[in-house]
Amino acid sequence: MVRESGGKIGEIAGSIPDAPTPYKPAGGDPLSSAIAAKVAEVVDPIIPQVPKVKNSLSGYAEKVKAAANHYENTDSQLASKITEQTSKLDQLANQTYQA
Repeated sequence: MVRESGGKIGEIAGSIPDAPTPYKPAGGDPLSSAIAAKVAEVVDPIIPQVPKVKNSLSGYAEKVKAAANHYENTDSQLASKITEQTSKLDQLANQTYQA
């Protein structure tokens, strides 16, 4: 699940488009001025944030995938140790039973 989450987050980061180029409508009439003001208010502050968000999300996805690798390796090591100890207990039980 952790690896899958990291992959999905990476896909989401990859699907974020590049930031749009700034836009200012031409014209000095009141409607063009109102549109330009709204674009400056709503769109312009977002444009420089898009690459930062994309990079941050990509980096987070890589960290999640690295955590998945770490968990998998740790689980594998612990499983080996448990199997080894269980085998030793079985051998000990067999020796005790045969004696």
